[in-house]
Amino acid sequence: MANIGSQMKLLHGSGGVTQIKSSSGVSSIDMNKRYVLVVEDSKMIIEVLVETLKSMDRVAVVAENGRIALEKFTSFMREG
Repeated sequence: MANIGSQMKLLHGSGGVTQIKSSSGVSSIDMNKRYVLVVEDSKMIIEVLVETLKSMDRVAVVAENGRIALEKFTSFMREG
């Protein structure tokens, strides 16, 4: 397991939607799983993508725009 900084926290919401929210705490990721960064602002498209990725045994990391995606990716690479 590796730590993710405060910029990135995996949260499993209702309906199987996985989202990232900033937090003051530290979350852990399982380095044996495969993560996919989804950059999308439409909640409906996010839900479809997350469910599709979940069926492929992938974990979706959601960012609402490119700036947030870059922050999450940078944090993941630094900590992961």
